[in-house]
Amino acid sequence: MQREIQQELGRENSHHIPSAIIEEHDFCSVVFADFSEFTRYCSSHPHAHVIKMLHEVFCTFDAIANRFQLEKIKTNGDQYMVIANSKLTLYEQAQIALAACQFSLAIKTWFQSQNFKPPMNIRIGIASGKSVSGIIGSDKPAYDLWGTTVNVAARLESQTAAGSISVCSVTKRLTEQSLLYGHLGQKELKGLGKIKYARLLGKR
Repeated sequence: MQREIQQELGRENSHHIPSAIIEEHDFCSVVFADFSEFTRYCSSHPHAHVIKMLHEVFCTFDAIANRFQLEKIKTNGDQYMVIANSKLTLYEQAQIALAACQFSLAIKTWFQSQNFKPPMNIRIGIASGKSVSGIIGSDKPAYDLWGTTVNVAARLESQTAAGSISVCSVTKRLTEQSLLYGHLGQKELKGLGKIKYARLLGKR
């Protein structure tokens, strides 16, 4: 998806303001992952060591994303963002949501198996629904994703406990035949109101 958009951007006339390049997604599952205790880890190591650690972790996440046919959107510090959508041969909504959850369980298991000193953990948020992707701006344009689904996933990630995966009610409904969940609860998410969510516990 990013490759096609970048090719289209390359065809724009560089002497004029390029058109915004936008693609709508009727359904996708968005995953945000972030490290807990990352600041403490950074204060305990030289900058070069931290960058090397992030590179190794994110390369592993990239490989796992490819295995489950997810597409990385971006990283931001210690945050990692991916999307599962119908452009990647996962045509059924349940398959899309399940791929996002399986990816999340896999990176959580791998991350928690690493011997970080001082210790770090991971927290993950997943939301499913509509979104819009594309490239805006002309100076260092970058591919990104927007929409309520993205905001819900990001807020769930930021408010979940270390070592936990929180998913929206849509994601849970689509995957609960294959996965184990805690009880459906409700969170007040900034700018979004009350959102139903559940903790993803593992595979059935």
